[in-house]
Amino acid sequence: MEKEGTGKSKKSGIVTAALFAFSLVVVAVIAFMEFGGDRDRYLEKDSFNVLYLFGAIGCFLVALLCETAKYSYLLRGKIQKNRRSIAFSTAVIGKYYDNLTPAGAGGQGFQMYYLSSHGCDPGTSGGLPIIGFLGLQFAFVLIGIVTIILGRDFLDDIVAIKVTAIVGLVFYAFVPGCIILFAIAPNLLEAIVAWGTRILGKLRILKHPEQTNQKAIHHLQSYTDTLHSFSRSRSQVIVVFALSVVYQLAFMCMPFFVLKFFGASMGLVECFCKVVYIYAAITIIFTPGNSGAAEASFYMVFNTLSGGAVFWGMLVWRALCYYSWIFLGAVIQIRDRIRKKKTVDT
Repeated sequence: MEKEGTGKSKKSGIVTAALFAFSLVVVAVIAFMEFGGDRDRYLEKDSFNVLYLFGAIGCFLVALLCETAKYSYLLRGKIQKNRRSIAFSTAVIGKYYDNLTPAGAGGQGFQMYYLSSHGCDPGTSGGLPIIGFLGLQFAFVLIGIVTIILGRDFLDDIVAIKVTAIVGLVFYAFVPGCIILFAIAPNLLEAIVAWGTRILGKLRILKHPEQTNQKAIHHLQSYTDTLHSFSRSRSQVIVVFALSVVYQLAFMCMPFFVLKFFGASMGLVECFCKVVYIYAAITIIFTPGNSGAAEASFYMVFNTLSGGAVFWGMLVWRALCYYSWIFLGAVIQIRDRIRKKKTVDT
């Protein structure tokens, strides 16, 4: 078992490294397309506006504050000591592992472990990460639906992104939709899941369709029970959903400030809608950080901007919305290891 686990871990590490390498290749290709032999595409120093850079950093800080406030609010009455510190670490660790694991599915498990190791009872440890995850899911689906209805004209020239975004949004809404359907008509959803896994088994896509079906129903039951228990407090639902919406809005606004920092001329509403389309489109890419897809989609959507703003804007955007979480997560883990070592030594 240990050798098998080690083998899986090494394989996962190799896949992750390969995907990050692929992302670097995509960035290199975009750089060549943007600057290859064309000196007019380079940025002029006079085009920078530092105030907009502060705005972009502020968007990240607002998102971080919202996630921290969400877990701090949910932890009220659950723990008495270091609540805000634990809430901050829980929020960051969740995003850290979401950005490093395929399909962004690794964060919840590590959040559960972190809360459990810091004195939370099993119900709290298991429930809070699910609530936090679902809050962000529902918030993005709402924003995505509104954007696709009201902002559909902003991407008429890039049909591929529009179509992919609609498909991605449907996929993104799959889990919240299944949870709602499971709560309303559990027998119907169980029949649909069983039918789907059986078909995938016959197509040789799933090796063990019956086991997969049981796991899917178990997870849906767990999600539904947690959400049902949580929904009994209307104030909690409102606070968590509001913080999740603000988090998503902050992240969708971030590229506007980044591009304006590099002197691009674009309205906030137009940029916001295009970014929502980008996030929805890359949802269907099952790789750590949507390796390569985010950068390529960003360039496709904003490549008409002049002066090299799109390339440098893409790099700063990814640094803020993606690598910042990884940096903070690494700092927290190093801190915890140092604290643990000091405790053992004493």
